[in-house]
Amino acid sequence: MLGSMATALGEKIGWRGFLVPKLATATRSYPKTALMSGVIRAVWHFPLLIFGNYNAEAIMSAFLLKAD
Repeated sequence: MLGSMATALGEKIGWRGFLVPKLATATRSYPKTALMSGVIRAVWHFPLLIFGNYNAEAIMSAFLLKAD
């Protein structure tokens, strides 16, 4: 879980700390920045959501809790 949290934190810093300010400067429009950022993030996460085992940890936790 700690590894997942570290990865998520690094990803959030990358998306929100780097991408969004650069897009905001380039577009000078909040709606355009939000839309472009959302599309880029969706395209980036799409393969993981479709082909990866995205919720494996949650499924395993639920199974272990149910087993008791």
